[in-house]
Amino acid sequence: MRLAIAYALGLVLQLVGCTTDNPDYPDMTPCTLGERRCELRDRAVAMVCGRDGEDRQVFLEEPCPLGSVCETGRCQPPVAARACLRHSDCAATEVCTPLIQPGQAQLLNYCMPAQPGAATASSPCSKDADCQTYRCLQQSQGKFCFKACADDLACGSGHRCIPLSITVTGVQAMISTCSAP
Repeated sequence: MRLAIAYALGLVLQLVGCTTDNPDYPDMTPCTLGERRCELRDRAVAMVCGRDGEDRQVFLEEPCPLGSVCETGRCQPPVAARACLRHSDCAATEVCTPLIQPGQAQLLNYCMPAQPGAATASSPCSKDADCQTYRCLQQSQGKFCFKACADDLACGSGHRCIPLSITVTGVQAMISTCSAP
């Protein structure tokens, strides 16, 4: 009799707890606000714990530009990337885009592969993925793709090299971009 009761109790305990994760339900464990991590998909993705539109504490994603890497939850250039001041400093298939300097919480522009099929620098945009530079910036005339510059000469006739405050994976800095057309 005792053996039958112990067996029945064991069956009940097995039914109460899960033995493996259910793939149909995401991990609902809340993250710690400000916590950062990286994921690798078709590109590196930086993630930070924050609040979504429904005030839930979740990991918010910021895909990194093509060719960049994610370290400690921040988009960074690969080891061999060249720093740049303007787009003309980069090869024809590259664009000058802001990333986090490795080992530092500072932004610097690096030559990175252009986002295929995306808008060129200074073109209108609505989100980062719309731009070859993977940076869509709000200017007084609307949102435009980032175009790195060091002076007005890099921007072309009628445009100015203007400073803008941007935040890239949690690091805020002033960068120079060509004014909107």
